[in-house]
Amino acid sequence: MIELRNPFSALLGPDDVYQTWRITVNESVEKRLSSLEYEKSLYEQLPESATFLWRRSFRNPRSISRQSFYWGLGGLCTAFVVAAIAMPIEIEILETIIDGRPGYTTEMILYQTLLFPPIVCFAFATVTPMFWFGPLYLRFAASMAMLVPGVVGFFLLLALIQGIHDINGEVTDVTSVLFVYFIAISSVAIAVQFWTPWTLTHLRTQEEALTQTNLSSMIQLTMFAALGFALIRLVDSSDILNGMIFFGALGLLMSLVCISVLRNFLVTTPRTKMSRVVAISTAGGISFVFNAFMLYMSRGSIVTFDDVVLIVFPALYGVMIVLVVAAVCVKWLRVCGWSCVNRRQVGLVNAAE
Repeated sequence: MIELRNPFSALLGPDDVYQTWRITVNESVEKRLSSLEYEKSLYEQLPESATFLWRRSFRNPRSISRQSFYWGLGGLCTAFVVAAIAMPIEIEILETIIDGRPGYTTEMILYQTLLFPPIVCFAFATVTPMFWFGPLYLRFAASMAMLVPGVVGFFLLLALIQGIHDINGEVTDVTSVLFVYFIAISSVAIAVQFWTPWTLTHLRTQEEALTQTNLSSMIQLTMFAALGFALIRLVDSSDILNGMIFFGALGLLMSLVCISVLRNFLVTTPRTKMSRVVAISTAGGISFVFNAFMLYMSRGSIVTFDDVVLIVFPALYGVMIVLVVAAVCVKWLRVCGWSCVNRRQVGLVNAAE
């Protein structure tokens, strides 16, 4: 048997060796306890609702804020990418299964099942950074980083299914329509933030003043929109004028749905019924307008009062789709520590400073 001995035991007595070993062990235990206490203090800063963050590890308080920010936006980006990429696959499957054109109700249910999830995810990927308190250029950068992967993935998969030469016109048309949709959503989100004290924030470990949205932000948004519309003018967009108008109106309404849901479920103060009423009624308006617009496009005539009964059932189905997808998006932000706060309660600073 080999006996392991301390190389310094010949110079130290038994008591000295024991004391040295004891001091080393105590220091190691104290260091570990100190580390555990520090980790405990970090987790004590997490709200109970941030269940996803409870599963993460943190080095310091700043890492809590960073993970809340990146995971929150990253989850919305992933949801939009999945919904956008699934569209061409679902369309191809439905075209294979269904022979001929189905009835209006069935057709609207299929359309809303295909279109509403990516449309709502697109809206949340736009509203979340735009309703955030950061500088406007950072909001645009965050929203573009979240939207571009889904749009590119949609076109790539569509090209694989239909052929690259068959989607050249669709790329220009869809991009133009989505840009109008993006500007409409951004305008409402920034306007609501400008005229109300409410803003969206990720989990912050330090109670610091939030940036105030001012006229400079509105001017920057106007310049960005003007540049985008100037680029759209370079291509022939007359054929999609109705679609651009429709998606512009859709963006205005969808942003109200997103903000109302965020305001209702992410507030740190008692909830109000008004935000729920706005969310449900606006979602109903979106679904009804969508079904009426599609009926108009299929018939080529104005929708009459007699058609309302035909629209009601698919419109109710559309409301359910919009609110379910919105609830999933808000739930993700909630478990990542995001909240909707009143700037007047936490203070504010001027964006120009």
